[in-house]
Amino acid sequence: MVTTRGIVEVLKTEHQRLSKQIEAIGAALSAFGAAYSDPKVQKSATKRKTMSAAARKKIGAGQKLRWAKIKAQKAKKSKKS
Repeated sequence: MVTTRGIVEVLKTEHQRLSKQIEAIGAALSAFGAAYSDPKVQKSATKRKTMSAAARKKIGAGQKLRWAKIKAQKAKKSKKS
């Protein structure tokens, strides 16, 4: 027959075991958490580089020239056929 005192003892030992596990998890989180919660690392990973208007204009002009060449080549091929 199980007594109340026996149940309390089992609960106390279980409480101690769980407390030790929680402490171990806390230690692991503090050890690994520092590496993953560094704000400098998070900002550099999410920071986007901006491009100046002049650079965008230059890239756009180059792309227009490339497309013009492709269209001109397609037009020559269709006239030859």
